[in-house]
Amino acid sequence: KRNIELLEIMLNKDPDNLRWLYYYTRESIGIVADEKLIECIENTINISEIKNNGKMLISDYELEILYNLHILYLRQNKYDACLNIMSILEKIVEKSMIFSLIKYIYSY
Repeated sequence: KRNIELLEIMLNKDPDNLRWLYYYTRESIGIVADEKLIECIENTINISEIKNNGKMLISDYELEILYNLHILYLRQNKYDACLNIMSILEKIVEKSMIFSLIKYIYSY
């Protein structure tokens, strides 16, 4: 709980630093409301820019944040949003059968 409070302070002081968002979401999953975390991520990272404009040079923090967002969507049973994140991750990470398998599962 203390770490989350400190990370919220850092997010407010330095909102453009993705390191704080990554640590905040990592520490907060299961403690802070999923909706609040999803909103925080979606307000910071432009998912549509990454997907539609082919922004492929993303930082490790962005990659981990997308993974955390995927977990949050799963917890909310938002499978279409999960599929969207998987499509992005599939483009970014070297072709991996796991992404194809997960997308196949989500299609049902």
